[in-house]
Amino acid sequence: MVQRAGSQYSRPQLPANVRQRLVAVQKSHDPVEIAALARMLDGSVRRELRPTTVTGLEVSRLVTRPAAAAAGDSVRSRRHLQRKLWRIMRGMQQRDAGQYLSVCEVLLAGYDDAVVSDGVALLDSYVLMHVLFHDSAVVRCTSSGWVLVSGASLSDLHWSPAFPQVWTGAAEILWRLTQTAGSRVVRRWAALGLRVVGVSQLQVELSEITELFGRSESGDAELAFALLVKSGFAGRLSLTEALSVLAGLSQCVRRDAAVGLRLQSQIEDAGGCELISDGVLQSLILLLPHTGLGVFVWDHLQGRRRSGLDWLLPLLDCADERIGREVQEHLNERRQLCAGAEVWLRLLGVCAPVAAAWQLQRMAEPEVRAVISELLSGPQGPQVVRAMWNFWQRSVEQPRLPLGFRRLALQQAGGRVRQEPGELWGFEPLLCSALGSGLAGLRNAALLWLAVGVNEGWLSAGTEVAGVELR
Repeated sequence: MVQRAGSQYSRPQLPANVRQRLVAVQKSHDPVEIAALARMLDGSVRRELRPTTVTGLEVSRLVTRPAAAAAGDSVRSRRHLQRKLWRIMRGMQQRDAGQYLSVCEVLLAGYDDAVVSDGVALLDSYVLMHVLFHDSAVVRCTSSGWVLVSGASLSDLHWSPAFPQVWTGAAEILWRLTQTAGSRVVRRWAALGLRVVGVSQLQVELSEITELFGRSESGDAELAFALLVKSGFAGRLSLTEALSVLAGLSQCVRRDAAVGLRLQSQIEDAGGCELISDGVLQSLILLLPHTGLGVFVWDHLQGRRRSGLDWLLPLLDCADERIGREVQEHLNERRQLCAGAEVWLRLLGVCAPVAAAWQLQRMAEPEVRAVISELLSGPQGPQVVRAMWNFWQRSVEQPRLPLGFRRLALQQAGGRVRQEPGELWGFEPLLCSALGSGLAGLRNAALLWLAVGVNEGWLSAGTEVAGVELR
């Protein structure tokens, strides 16, 4: 409960035997007992921010809350107990670093967001601050507890534990803490620590990496990507698998645009994209199209010269205009590979405005029309017909497609129905969309085609289309 400045509050009572327990733990070195004592003492003295005036400026400073206390249970006494417990842990590290790490794992796993609820609660966690940030230049330990140095912010805290050399070989412990710690502060610290000490010795499952990508905490995306590369999964995943694993990454970038830049730097530091499969690179382009990372990865993917189309076709609908344009340019250079029905069904399935514009232009070319005619007479002709009508319908209805291309789609559809009046089933809904679009140029083009249809007899007079009666 937040107290008014100057008011007294009921300080949590410490067990009467706390001093005896501290003496006992010096001999037993029981990690569970040490962790319990640390969490108890960390919450035993609370401070609050109070406004004060310094050289004419209104600032806030941490002040210990006044409280009635029994004899021997003053703030100074509790501070003494906190320092004594930390001395016990410091001595343990000097005697047995492995035992110190075991204690730290139990200790850190026990904190949660209710205990470390804000910055003041973090600074009031005396032992926790020593374990996590003892060597930080952002904070310092005083007789009144931990305080920020002048001009610093808690957001400036980075990996700076006591005895950093001890943590060098503790990647497994840090990994477990990223998964199990109840406190967001501890999980973030452990994730930062893994990036410092390295992840090469970790054995992780792909499902664990996927879960890490889906979390929203700072540093998780970078850690997950490092694990993906170091574990070898990044070099083996197909596009479908990569899209599933990296699904949470786009949300991370939306929350923090700098994540994309940090991942790009991480890839460059690891030697580029050589250890990353086409599927992972394609998924990064599709998930992060409008970011520097997406363009960076696309440039590397283009550098992998290959003869087929498999690396291009999944990117047909990329939302980035530059990447979409360059994908289409590559396809035009490989036009001889685009004659099959399977490829054409992919080309006709595009939705992105850039891809739709290129495809409409491509279908207007005489040699391409000859290819389409051959496909229509083949065994997959009905599928191609349906795909063409769906493509024209989407193009007419695409609000981000320039008017000229929407009219071109209408024109190509009209030319098709003039040749095959039996496909009027595809043209009528397209006319309805054009007439209801609210664009005068598109509506006038649709009215012209209505008149042509009535004159040529493939539209019946008296029929009503989108509120327009044909006469």
